[in-house]
Amino acid sequence: MSHLSDTQFQELLDNKLNQRQYDLYLKHIRECPLCRQEWQIYQQLKRQLAKEPDIALSRTFTDNVLLALPANPFLSRLKKWIVGICIFLSLAGTGLIYFFRSTVSKTFISDVGFESPLEQFKSILLSIGDFILRIAGDQIGFFIIACLALILIGVLDKKIIQPRINRSVQLSNGIS
Repeated sequence: MSHLSDTQFQELLDNKLNQRQYDLYLKHIRECPLCRQEWQIYQQLKRQLAKEPDIALSRTFTDNVLLALPANPFLSRLKKWIVGICIFLSLAGTGLIYFFRSTVSKTFISDVGFESPLEQFKSILLSIGDFILRIAGDQIGFFIIACLALILIGVLDKKIIQPRINRSVQLSNGIS
């Protein structure tokens, strides 16, 4: 017979064996010094654990632990993507508003009539150049707008996204 496994030692300790298995395992333990040493360690651990006081857990312990666990990993990743996309869209939107502020103020109509598409493209490129040059002077405005966008995203996350995630986790765990 090969050495006893941890599972077999546990079954022996917990009296989960029939008489034939029990006799066979004990015979092996008497004959094998390595298994005898392991058996003594298991018996000592069982005696030590028996001396430890029982800890009574509340009826809501399991529910509290499940609620404390992180939400569905997919929802966590989705939430991070949503926040990132919102930040990007806020900053991109701010840039577009600033860009079109100077573009809209210019008309695409010349004295002769409508500008050609090439002239319109040239006008847009000049507006982009103006936009890039003005960024240096408007850094504080962009910084304030970006901070406000981040605060808005944080408030939306705390007031709307988190409660919905928590509620869906509760529903999936059967808690209403």
